[in-house]
Amino acid sequence: MEKFTFLGKKVAMSAFLCCFSLVGFAQEDTQTFNFDATETQEYAAFFKQPSAIEGKCNAEVMGIDINREGFSWDDMNTWKNAEGKIWHKYTDGYVETLFGVCANASAPFNGKTSSLSWTNSEGDNRWYPVLPAVKNLKGKFSLTNCKATVVHISNTQLDTVRIQMTNEDKDCYMHVRRNLNCKQLDMSGSTGKCRQLAGYKNAFSDENSLLFTDCRPAEFLDWLFNIEDNHYTFSTLPVHPTTGKVLGSGYKLQWEAAGGYPIGQMNADGEYEIAVGEDIDLSSEYDVDGNITTYTWKNIDGEEITPPDASDGWFCFDESNLNQEYRCEMTNEKYPALVLKTVFVKVVSEYTSGINKVENNGIAVGPNPAADYITVKGEEVQSVDIFSLTGACVKSVKDNVQTIEIADLAPGIYTIKVVTANGEKVAKFIKK
Repeated sequence: MEKFTFLGKKVAMSAFLCCFSLVGFAQEDTQTFNFDATETQEYAAFFKQPSAIEGKCNAEVMGIDINREGFSWDDMNTWKNAEGKIWHKYTDGYVETLFGVCANASAPFNGKTSSLSWTNSEGDNRWYPVLPAVKNLKGKFSLTNCKATVVHISNTQLDTVRIQMTNEDKDCYMHVRRNLNCKQLDMSGSTGKCRQLAGYKNAFSDENSLLFTDCRPAEFLDWLFNIEDNHYTFSTLPVHPTTGKVLGSGYKLQWEAAGGYPIGQMNADGEYEIAVGEDIDLSSEYDVDGNITTYTWKNIDGEEITPPDASDGWFCFDESNLNQEYRCEMTNEKYPALVLKTVFVKVVSEYTSGINKVENNGIAVGPNPAADYITVKGEEVQSVDIFSLTGACVKSVKDNVQTIEIADLAPGIYTIKVVTANGEKVAKFIKK
């Protein structure tokens, strides 16, 4: 009886220790997949790039421990976190890594990504996995010979996305949206199918922003195309690669949200001002493929007016227009369905914006708006950080803070935090 009791205690203790080890200590993931070598190299090239967080690469902000024993850039099965975890979730036939790469073993899995989900979007995207760290992904991403059924890249800081689709038996749904720094989506050389492409709220600005050369025309271009709220200007509206019709939804977000395309400089109240004698240049919208644009200027009551100096898309107001507000409607036979309105413009004797006026707690930032650089003036400026409207730090400068290059920033409104000997100062500026 005593012997039986002793054995029973040993069995009970063993069971307890086993349960404790399972509950108290994380078990390292051991399931492996035969990821494609070329695709592994392409992901590695992207994840090695610096992220938006200083001192960390893209892999690190996604939770991959690159200093972990056994880690190798040549084997995605080793891209684990500090606890040895790689799978966000998995079944016998489907896995999803903690860094957003999905594989479907029942396809059968041929080593290629079956879907890619880099998104922290919510609301209409709740059916996609949410990975909060994607807001810090930065740089250029390229994936060739892609057989994925879903590619979702949203809310990142990527500037270029290159996807070459080679899927032949299944449609792919592409979602590249809300990437405020993304200036180009290149799908050239694709021979597969892309059923839907959603590319809205990026920084696409001209005909080089969307590249679809050498694609299989029949199946690949049979998609629903949506590129709303980008930064196209009137004269560079893109053409649908299948129908050849202008993509009317691609014009600037400001033309709708703010009432039109901004002219002049914005003051502290959000109004756009144009100084007496200052040229308004709309000449880039004047001759569109041989069609002359018609400009109709109206006052705040909607009555048509004629600027005193107007010629081929150039306009100038004089003293008789002082303190008046105007807008301009542009139409062109090339795009008969579009009527683009400028914002309300107030004619002033001198600007109340710019470096002489945009001062905040002892600092001055200008010019405002700015295209290529801004100048920061203040007492003992030590460092400058620039933030987008999403709160992401897009530029950090500690040396030569007086003049800061901003040509690489996407157009929009930015907050600038200036650290001086007397504390932190904050101001805003517009990147044209």
